[in-house]
Amino acid sequence: MQIAAASPGLDGMRETAEWMWDHRITFFAGDNIALEALPPVPRNFQHRRMIPLFGMPIGEFWNFEDLAADCARDGQYEVLLVSKPLNLPRGLGSPINALAFK
Repeated sequence: MQIAAASPGLDGMRETAEWMWDHRITFFAGDNIALEALPPVPRNFQHRRMIPLFGMPIGEFWNFEDLAADCARDGQYEVLLVSKPLNLPRGLGSPINALAFK
């Protein structure tokens, strides 16, 4: 596998997935190129656990700049993030409708 650029993210360890499950993490999103660290550490991805086994939606390439600027303006950094994927049977990689309520 050839990786275009290094990027921070989750490792591919089973223990990481177990920790997320045990702590009831329900969603993971980032503004980087991938959910997982690139190159993968170890050569494994959490996608295969998070989506089909946990039913956990994930988000990649999110733009948090406007939200971060708004939080900095009023000093309110707690938000309720609501994310609803398309209701598409057997659909993978569907776009989501995301809203952040402050």
